[in-house]
Amino acid sequence: MCRRLTTWLVLFLIGVGFSNPAAAAEYSKQAVINKTKYLALQKEMPPEKVRWLINALETSYNDPWFKEQIKKQPVRGVMVYSSGEGGFVVKYMKGEGLASFKNGRQNGKIFLSSWSAGAIIGGAATWAVGLIMGLHKESDFGGDYTGKLLQATAADKTAPNAMYLSSRKEGQASHSLYILVSSRGLTAEAGGTKLNITPDW
Repeated sequence: MCRRLTTWLVLFLIGVGFSNPAAAAEYSKQAVINKTKYLALQKEMPPEKVRWLINALETSYNDPWFKEQIKKQPVRGVMVYSSGEGGFVVKYMKGEGLASFKNGRQNGKIFLSSWSAGAIIGGAATWAVGLIMGLHKESDFGGDYTGKLLQATAADKTAPNAMYLSSRKEGQASHSLYILVSSRGLTAEAGGTKLNITPDW
């Protein structure tokens, strides 16, 4: 009886471990680039914007800070979106896009909205790629994310415009988003940014 219970418990734990493969899997650098290109094609992103985002991803993967982040929070999802913005002192953005998860949902539609204290990066039309980092369960994706702009000056043309945002579940950081934005409009200080994502599934 004891042996049968032990065997059942081992099988149950194995089953739990493999029931959510997306949680344990992660995208490599090349897989992120390939997925970004694919999602951008589905969104009919202009070719020059795709090239800019791919170059920005390459730059990010060579950055020591980003290398440390993906060691702690591997990339387990990729999203691409387009958006429009308005406002001066407080910027407001609305957009929609597609998100894919490693060994999980592919090309899922998402809706985004945000506000920023200080001018958020971008202009009338913006294209962006977001890396979903440290996600344990696909069902945790979405809701409110808060953080800041990492590069928000017009002077440095070599650094990608990026946002680093975190989701908090039950008062603790759950996972993060690293978002690269293709626009280089006039930007103000790196003020606080709040982003809301609503998955359409």
